[in-house]
Amino acid sequence: PPPPPVSDDDAACCARVLRAIAAAPDAFKTPPFRDLRAAVRGARDALAASDFGGEDGLAYGRKRALRKEREAREAAQRAADRRHRDTTALRRSRIAGLKALEAASEGPAVP
Repeated sequence: PPPPPVSDDDAACCARVLRAIAAAPDAFKTPPFRDLRAAVRGARDALAASDFGGEDGLAYGRKRALRKEREAREAAQRAADRRHRDTTALRRSRIAGLKALEAASEGPAVP
């Protein structure tokens, strides 16, 4: 990977500043911090572009919920299809067994 664009000391200083802002958010709203607010917004936007596939969290959550519902419906349909195949196969084997019994007794099983 390429070297980071800032030194470890600069990153540590930035972390200290951000922790100080978190401790006293009202001070961050004052005019001396205008350039810092702009820089933080830019960093926030850059980070947000990689969160949730570049979408906002609400749209991502809706898409995810719809996908999960679709997957659940598909799984239920697969289970229903499997049950239908199983019961059809069981019925087919029972009918084949009945025909084998009729052939063995050389007559209908039920008068």
